[in-house]
Amino acid sequence: MYERGGCMGVVMLYENGEIRYELATAGEVPEGRATRIIESPGLAVAYIQPGHATERLCRELTEQHRPVIGYGGWVQNWDGDPYRSDKPAEGLGFAHAWWEFADSGAFPEGVICCPVERAGAHVWMIHRNEATEQLIEEMTVVSKRIIGDGLWLQSWDKDR
Repeated sequence: MYERGGCMGVVMLYENGEIRYELATAGEVPEGRATRIIESPGLAVAYIQPGHATERLCRELTEQHRPVIGYGGWVQNWDGDPYRSDKPAEGLGFAHAWWEFADSGAFPEGVICCPVERAGAHVWMIHRNEATEQLIEEMTVVSKRIIGDGLWLQSWDKDR
């Protein structure tokens, strides 16, 4: 964890964090929505309404995030609000992120999702049979908030 001051006050940067994807139980996702992300220091859990993603997709997304988040490729810019991703994006443009569908030919055999990442952009490619259109759309909206507004930051170099 790092503490850094600046024009926005003091923020806590949590390195070696975790992002988990889980099928939701009653009350974790508001009615009519496919997903909701709830955070705590060093952790974000994306609860997904059953029927909007397969259990396998949740497991694979969690596993694929583990090395990137766990080794500090992304850090959580924590401000203490566990429901901050529910707020609309402010359009700060720190980075660009979205989710999109891909057909099976876009993946190696047995793979159903993968990130495509470069400085300033992060795209999750999701196999068409593993998620609903609503989930893809909602995750793109929430990515604009989380990534675009700097709630989670790329850490390409370790000089903070």
